[in-house]
Amino acid sequence: MSALDRLRALPDLQGSTRSAALLRIGLVVLIWTRLAWPMRPAQALTDPERLAMGLLFFGSTSAMLVGFHTRIASALTAVSMLLIYYWFGFYRGEEPWTHHHVYILVIASVLVALTPSGGSYSLDRWREVRAAEAEGRPPTPERGWMWGLVLIRVQLSALYFWTAFDKTDLAFLSGERLEAVFMTIYLGSDPPAIPAFHALCVIMAVSTVLLEYALAFAPWFARWRTPVLLAGVVFHAIIYYSLPVATFTGTMWLLYLAWYPPDQVHDVLDRLQGATIQPRG
Repeated sequence: MSALDRLRALPDLQGSTRSAALLRIGLVVLIWTRLAWPMRPAQALTDPERLAMGLLFFGSTSAMLVGFHTRIASALTAVSMLLIYYWFGFYRGEEPWTHHHVYILVIASVLVALTPSGGSYSLDRWREVRAAEAEGRPPTPERGWMWGLVLIRVQLSALYFWTAFDKTDLAFLSGERLEAVFMTIYLGSDPPAIPAFHALCVIMAVSTVLLEYALAFAPWFARWRTPVLLAGVVFHAIIYYSLPVATFTGTMWLLYLAWYPPDQVHDVLDRLQGATIQPRG
């Protein structure tokens, strides 16, 4: 199959639902970590809109987490995230919710809602298994149309490409922006008496841009996928350790799962659980 044929086949990607299920569960945890506190009743008693938003938010995300009527729960979670971002963030001017770290959670919730993430690790799956046992038949296979994962890959590529493109200028590549960041967070307004500080900032700036361009394109190729994603894991770990990025690092790590073929993820989980890998037709 040629590269063009593989590209044309991507929207029809069919495979195991386990990777989508893991994305569903992890995404709810990250959403709660970032947004749950201001949605609590104690923070919204004087704001009827936020109180209603909190009911929708916690109801939909709780159902999504445990996989109860997952399609509906995921869709309602996506709606609640869009309302938080656009209505509360932009229309009402609540600035923390317009942050690009919130945006990636919003778009991830929309894209996960397009996957059959309730097909595994969910109450929906448990109900299907129980029904199959009662009827004396095998349960429905953990499979579905996974083109939503392809859209997550496209989103990740776009995020890294435009992030790198925005940094491809003299202000960043000269190391000046990183110097300003380190002085703001760690060093104060006086120039640091650190040997080769400027040279180190230049090296970090150039390597950051090169890695972000690599993360935009290399994961599409199986040969380069794992090495560049491991570099991305280390890159985001360093950012999390050194800069106030909140949930962004965890979000990117989680979404990396979408880069791997769903059946490959399924087989790895089977091996971890000591199950025999069954051939697929």
